Formats: sequence, structure tokens, C-alpha cells
Amino acid sequence: MRIGVVWKRQWNPHESLRDGFNFIKARARLSALFFGFLLLLATYSWIPGLHSGYLSGTGVRKTLGPDPKLRVDHSSAKPHHPLDPLTVQEIERVRAILLDHEQGFGSGSATIHSMALDEPDKKRVVKWKKGNRLPSRRAEVLALSSGQSHVIIVDLDSGRVVSDVVNPTSGYPILTMDDLIVASQVALKSIEFNRSVEARGVKLSDLVALPTFTGWFGPEEEGRRILKVQCFTSQDTPNYFMRPIEGLYATVDMDKLEVIKIVDKGMVPIPKAAGTEYRYNVQNKPVHMDRINPISIEQPEGPSFLVEDGHLVKWANWVFHVKADHRAGMIISQATVRDSETGEPRIVMYKGFPSELFVPYMDPGELWRDRFRTCGNAACAPQRLPRNAYYIDGVFASPDGKAIVQPNMICLFERYAGDVSWRHSEILIPSADIRESRPKVTLVARMATSVGNYDYTFDWEFQTDGLIRVTVAASGMLMVKGTPYENVDDLGDKEDDSGPLISENVIGVVHDHFITFHLDMDIDGPMNNSFVKVHLEKQRVPTGKSPRKSYLKVKKYVAKTEKDAQIKLSLYDPYEFHIVNPNRKSRLGNPAGYRIIPGGNAVSLLDHDDPPQIRGAFSNNQIWVTRYNRSEQFAGGVLVYQSHGDDTLQVWSDRDRSIENNDIVLWYTLGFHHIPCQEDYPVMPTVAASFELKPANFFESNPVIGVAPIFEKDLPVCRPSILSNVLPAPEDPVLSVIFACRDDPCPVKLNLSAGAYRTEEGKPLVLEVVRKAEQQLGNDLSCDKGYLPIDGLADFNKLSAKLTLGDDSHAVEENRVTGTGSLRVGAEFLAKHHQQRVVFVPDPTWGNHPFISHWRYFRYYDPQTRGLDFEGMLEDLGAAPSGAIVVLQSCAHNPTGIDPTLEQWEKIRQIAYYPFLIMHISGNLDSDAQSVRMFVADGGECLIAQSFAKNMGLYGERIGALTIVRTSQDVARKVHSQVLLVVRPMYLSPPIHGASIVTTILKNSDMYKDWTQLYEAIQARGTPGDWTHIIKQIGMFSFTGLNEKQVRWMAKEYHIYMTYDGRISIASLSSASTR
Repeated sequence: MRIGVVWKRQWNPHESLRDGFNFIKARARLSALFFGFLLLLATYSWIPGLHSGYLSGTGVRKTLGPDPKLRVDHSSAKPHHPLDPLTVQEIERVRAILLDHEQGFGSGSATIHSMALDEPDKKRVVKWKKGNRLPSRRAEVLALSSGQSHVIIVDLDSGRVVSDVVNPTSGYPILTMDDLIVASQVALKSIEFNRSVEARGVKLSDLVALPTFTGWFGPEEEGRRILKVQCFTSQDTPNYFMRPIEGLYATVDMDKLEVIKIVDKGMVPIPKAAGTEYRYNVQNKPVHMDRINPISIEQPEGPSFLVEDGHLVKWANWVFHVKADHRAGMIISQATVRDSETGEPRIVMYKGFPSELFVPYMDPGELWRDRFRTCGNAACAPQRLPRNAYYIDGVFASPDGKAIVQPNMICLFERYAGDVSWRHSEILIPSADIRESRPKVTLVARMATSVGNYDYTFDWEFQTDGLIRVTVAASGMLMVKGTPYENVDDLGDKEDDSGPLISENVIGVVHDHFITFHLDMDIDGPMNNSFVKVHLEKQRVPTGKSPRKSYLKVKKYVAKTEKDAQIKLSLYDPYEFHIVNPNRKSRLGNPAGYRIIPGGNAVSLLDHDDPPQIRGAFSNNQIWVTRYNRSEQFAGGVLVYQSHGDDTLQVWSDRDRSIENNDIVLWYTLGFHHIPCQEDYPVMPTVAASFELKPANFFESNPVIGVAPIFEKDLPVCRPSILSNVLPAPEDPVLSVIFACRDDPCPVKLNLSAGAYRTEEGKPLVLEVVRKAEQQLGNDLSCDKGYLPIDGLADFNKLSAKLTLGDDSHAVEENRVTGTGSLRVGAEFLAKHHQQRVVFVPDPTWGNHPFISHWRYFRYYDPQTRGLDFEGMLEDLGAAPSGAIVVLQSCAHNPTGIDPTLEQWEKIRQIAYYPFLIMHISGNLDSDAQSVRMFVADGGECLIAQSFAKNMGLYGERIGALTIVRTSQDVARKVHSQVLLVVRPMYLSPPIHGASIVTTILKNSDMYKDWTQLYEAIQARGTPGDWTHIIKQIGMFSFTGLNEKQVRWMAKEYHIYMTYDGRISIASLSSASTR
């Protein structure tokens, strides 16, 4: 397996490195595999397979996931909530503002390492309600310029930089992908480094160079950014992590772009490739296990949760905001649960996210001492989830400030694994058969991220009883060390200090995982929470009082300051830890609260003066509580790379601020020691740890006591359907209005959406001439009901062509015309025989037109003038590729009713490469058909689709004609034969009745009526506004100029229904409805 990589260089300081590109390209396999590891410390998300434009922001588009449930056009997305992440448009605006602020952002001497929403003041967010104006939108940018770290605040409303703080603390912003690429390029240009690689028998084409990030140990790292580059070989395996080139690394100065140190400790055997493969499709080792049958969770009625505006989640009794973040991965905000007694929404947590990751490796040697991680990362990988999962994308900024999109970064799904929410069976009442239980169905918000060799999954799981469970699961590859030994018996007393032997020549280095969570708990409000330590204290029973000798007693201690809340967990000194609101009490007088319930955990055993532990000091305790400060978000500090540990959670907490009855933040560090074993090779099974946030006197009683059970009848046997992944169709703009009007109980209502002739009573109008034609056909005993030929009724085809092209048409006389069905047949024919597949349709057009092929809009309607946007139309059609198919409505344009003038049609004719004309008749045949006849008058080619649904009111007959005009009789004959091949599998023989009606009418009489009397009626009534567009627009449709809000108001207040774009059907009006 190889990961596709597109190298995209855009910044001048490293211009000289481009000379080395030919050298790098010769190592394509190296480049591809190396890139997969570059997720470490990335400031933006990355996933294999994205094209270069997508990474750079030029490819912002609608996204589809592996099991897509979300389609978002990020290019036009807007924020709806104060905490919504920056949009693509906002990111591009920030970039433009920065270019004006600092020239280095344009030249490449200044690079963006992260860009995220600078969240509004917490009080403003808490007070904000949907419908209110959003607070000012700002962006926080971490940038590097001339070796200096910048924290920049950009105000999007004013379009200016309002703050630019240089080097607020030690350290640098987290590295960018370009940093990591360049570090490897610099190392690989070193002749000495390459010789050391080749001396070990490794081909440069198999080399994988991985930058590993550096800590801070003193003078060597002071005043410059450095990276260390280690190497692996990918020969015969994609699992290069298991084939380290031990004892060799290079240190790169990232500011000077030069190798400052190469360490070569001598040859160590490279582990073999055998046994390292983990891909299913190339496994050849038998598995001695019975097959597990496929299992799937089905929800016949669909998911129970809703996602509004892309980020606001509503499920059961929970509402919360979720978003992707470049560093934290996933942030849960304003988690609110509904009170079980009153239905009141009650805030539980303002904000929660994984704040820091710390993975120290236990090898003090020079090659391994720096291997620890303190960073967030947000590179989401595709994953298999239930069918009804909902996906949310991440939108971030690249180092040059362009927007990039990480598809499907967060997913939401409901989980049920047979667990019980509560149960009880009563056996002591003989006459009662009481067996009550409730299933535990939960909602999970998940993010899976690849952090180099490790894969982490973060789950926030919400329960209906108010509990929130947070789980971190780790899998992926170990970071291993090469060794000359193949068996533990060979080691003797030389057992490696750094870890056990897990395969031949492979040491699994012992390490820790610590993840610190930021939990801004706001129990019933932000300003008055306290941290309570609930201690279980052993009491001795006085002699003679009871046979018992001891018991436990609960004592509560309220933490006054931050140091009181620095907690080290101990099994032998048990506590519960509550966040309470002393001002909100239950009916019994208990303060409302939540408690944090630790799961299995580990503590850091490193000395506090050890440099890695100084920077990872947030793992000194398992629980911390600090006073809220909006700048204290990430437990390792804002500038985490090579920091001195001067801006960490330990530093903040040691300030010992007051936290009683205040706005406070709970921090919890989850961890586990990892002593590798053989089962972790070549890829480790998942290991997980968790903690819970559980109500403590928050509700008056069990909040799910009254929840209805799920009965057997609610769960019909679900047979998986091959169509189960079919998504519901989008709402039809006409049918939805028809259904809404139909379901409106008001007796006086008016449906103006459907384009059909109506009587004064609102019933479908049947033209008198149609009734006469049907009478004549009924009396004609020579008529039969046999099959028509594939191309239909010959007279019908001929008369339809003449109706459109005129009796004196040269195309008809010269037999250059062929005809059969209508729009769909023409589209299928063009799809098979026309090289240019792109079809241009007017904006707007009839809703079915975009479904006929690959389509693009050209400008047509100008809402400002309620008229034709002729200049825009010519510009768009003039830019169309040669041979492009252009759909044009000859008259009575649907839905606007606006047509070009004859002079305008002549200009359109000169640039419309291959017209597909749709013919309507609005009253005067010759004037309506004149535009069509212009296209064929000088021997031009075109397709003409004609409908008799509106022309004659034959809606239920579904009758139309396709007329194809060719340059010669010979071409027309060939086209006709191919059209018949299109028709045969579609419907074989067309229906006869409608064609017979049309043929009879066209042979015998004039069938048109003048029904355009609306304008006079409106003028006589004195209706305010300019209604001249009614008589300028042609046909039965008219654009009123009303917007969607006004249309909905008309339906609600006056029970008048029209499509949401303001289109009305004139034919649906009557003299009574215009009074």
C-alpha cells in the first residue's frame, strides 16, 4: 500500500530546496510512506488521497463520506451560532487581512501554524439566543515570522488586525506539514546521512524518513527550532514502523534549513519484513477461529437525533454544540439536559475537549530521549459506523492561509449493545408479575485520529439519565527499537532497559499515554459553581455499641483555592469529586451537581524536574480545578513546541486563585502505562480508558423512570435491504407546496404552485375542443387500441413538426426532420451520441431539467428587475465550450414567464452551439414559434421538445413530441434509426390516446383561448406595487418577486400557496380570487 502525495511548494524561503526535488522524486516510495507519518503535530487535518487543490483550498467542494449522510457546500456556508467554527469564506477573508497586515504572509517568510475562531466572551455566548445577531466574529492566528512566534487576533467585522503579540511565552507554534516535509528534504540532501543509510544495505527507494519532534533540554535547543529525523525501511511491507534503522538520526535546524548533527551509533540488525503485514487482502496466515456472522444495527424509523445548522445536536433530552478543531479534534459546547420534572433546559457543561496529549517514551538514550508528544491533532480517518451515522466536516487553514476541508471528521450515531438503563423483577409479591427494565440507548459523538504510528478514538457518549461518558481508545503501531537479539534467552543479564522483546530484533519501548481534558462545567449557570471533595472516612465503632467494628462515613470539603483542588487519586484514600451549584438546590435541600467518576487510570512516575515532565506537568495530578480564564485552554500552553513548561496547567494552578462559588474549570487526566507484549505486534489491539460525568442531586429522582420501554412490536424483524443506503430525496419545490395546501384544514385556500389550467371553481379545465376531439374519436369505428410503431403516430409527428416549424419550413419539405417522444428521449439520445456531455440550462429553469444530464447554469433571470439578465446570459453562453448543449425555452419560460425579444433571440442563436429547444404555446402560434424557426431558417441543427400538456391541457395524457432537425435527409435518417434504439428499452410503443387527440385537433380546428386577463383585474382592484411584469412575462407562470419568508407568511396568514421562489401559476387564478 502506498499513500498518494502531491508536493505543493508555495513559499520562497525554501526556494533553494526545489533544486533537490529531482533527487526526492527518485525516492517516490520514500515520499509516499513518509507523508503518512506527517500527521504528527500537524496544524491541519490530512487524509490520504486528497488532490492538491483540495489541500490548498482551491478544491473546496461538497463532501461525501464512506457512508455519506451529509452533503455540505462549504464554499457558501455561513455561521449560525457564536461558537461555529470559521467558514471557508471567513478563512479566506482572514488570509486577505493578514496579507495587508504583514507582507511576509504573501512572500512566505511568515507562515500560519493555526487559525481558529477566537471565541466571543463567555457571558455573551451564554446570553445569546437563536435569532439574535451573532457576536463579532474574530480569528486567532498562530504564526511564525523571522523566527518569532506571533499570536494574532483578526476582527472579521472591521477587517483589521486588533492584536499581534510576539513571543508571549517560550516555545513555538505546533509544526506545519511543510515544516515536516522540509526537515526530511534537508536530511536527505546530506551525503553523509545517505551513505550511512546505504551502508546498512537499505536502498534509498525503500527509505522512509520520519521527523520526530524535539523537546527542550537546554542550550542545544535554545533559540532555534529543530527537528530530528529517523529512518525506516519499507522494503516488502507497508508496516515500516516495525523495520527501524536503529542507531541513525539527523538533527535539522528549521530556521537555517541545515543539518546540524548526524548521529550514527553503528549497525544494528534491521528487523525482517516477515510477519509485519496487517492488511486483510494480503494475509496468507490461517486464522483458527470460527467465522463471526455479520451484524448490523438497524433503525426502521431512522435516527432519533437531529443536527441543526451543521453543529447543533438535539437528541432525547440533550442539546449540545459540536465542532471540529485543528488542535483539540472535537469540541463539545453548551451541553444542556432537559429537567425530568419541569422540562426546563439546564446547562451542564459550557465546553469540553481533549486539551493535551502526552506520550513519554522510557529510553533515556540520545536517540530516544526526545520521543514524547505534547500536542493535539485532528486527522480523522474513515471508519465503519452504523447506517444512520451523521458526519461533520472540519474546515481549517493551510500554512499559506487557504481554506482546506477534512471530510467526515466527526460522526454522530446511536448505540445499543443490549445494556440496561435500569431494571427490577419483583419476586416477593406472589400475586404480582413485575419485571420492568429499560434499554440503554446512547448517543455517541466520535472522532478518530491518526497521530503518527498511533490511532486514537475519542467518544463522547450521552445517556438519557444525564450521564456523559468520555472514552479514549488507542490502537495502531508501536514505536519500536531495533536490537541484535532474537530471543529473550539470548539476552542473559543484558535485558534492554527500554522495553521487552516483542519480535525478532524488535524491542517494544515502554511508554505512557496521558490525555488531559478541559471540562468547563457550568452546573445551572457559569458564575456560581464549587468543587466539593466527598471523602469516605473510616470510623471505629465504640466498644459495646455493635458487633461491627468499623464503618464508613461521608464528609464533604469545599475546595477554597486552586491548590486545594490538585488531586492525586488513591484507592486507599477514596473520594468522590463533585461540581455543585450551591445556589440551585433540590426539594430536599441538596445542591445540584455533577460528579466525575474516574475509570482505570495511571499516574506519571517521572521526576518533576525531568524536562519532559516539566513540559507535561499537567499529568502531575489526575484532577485539577482552576478559575475560568479564556486564555487557559490547552494544558501544555499555546506555544507548545519546544516550550520550557512556563505556560502549563501546573503553572496556572499554582497561582492558587479562589474557586469557591465561582466560574471554574475541571481538568481530568486520563492515562495508562503501556508495557508492550507480543500481542501488540505487528498492530496492537485496541486498549481503552474512560471517565464519567454523572448527575449528583441534579434531578429530583431517577430521570428515566417514566421512559417508555421498547416493546417487541416496536422492533419488527429487519431484513437488510440492498437499498438501505438510499438517501431520502430532497424536497420537491412544487409537490411540497401541493401537499401543504392539501393538508391545510382552512376551507378557503388557494394553490398557485402547479401550472395547469383551472376552472372558476379551481377544477382542472378541459378545453372544449379537446372534448370535441374525443367525441369524434369515440364515434370513429376505424380507431383501434393496437400498438403504435416505436416512433409513434406518423400524422402526429408530421403535424407537430409543422406546428413548430411552420407549413413552409424547408427542413420539413426536405425531410431533414425526424420525430418521436420528447425531452427525456432527446436527452438520452444526446448522452449516447454527442461528445459534449455538459448541458447548460437557464437559472432558474423547470426542476426536471437539471436531472437530464451533467448540467451547468447560465444566467437568465434578474430578480432586481424581475426581467431577463440578457448580458449575463450572453456572457455565460459565450464562455461555454464548443459544441455545448444549451437548453432554451422558446416562449412562456418556466418558471419566470420571461422571454427574450426577437432581437435578443438572434444574438442568442449566433452563440448557442447546439440548442435543445423546449416549445410552449402561450396564445399566438406564429409569434410563440418564431424563435424556434429562427434556429432552423438558415439550415441550422437543433432538437425541439414540445409538450401538449399545457398547450392543450392534456396533463394526464403525458403527450409530447421530439423534433430533431438535421443538415441533410441522410443524416436525419440515421438519427431516426438511433432514436428508435433509445426508445425501445424505455417504453417501446407510445400511448395512442393523447396523440390521437392532438392529431384530430390539429387537423380540424383552432384550439387556443385567450386567458391572459389577470393584469386588468389587478389594476382595477388598485393592488399596490408595479405589476407591469405580468403583461411582460409570457405563459401561465409569473415571478412575483416575493422571497421565501414572504411566501411562507402568505401561506400562514392567508392560506395562499406558491413555490418558495415566489413563482405563481396565473392559470390557477380565477375572477373570484382576484376580487
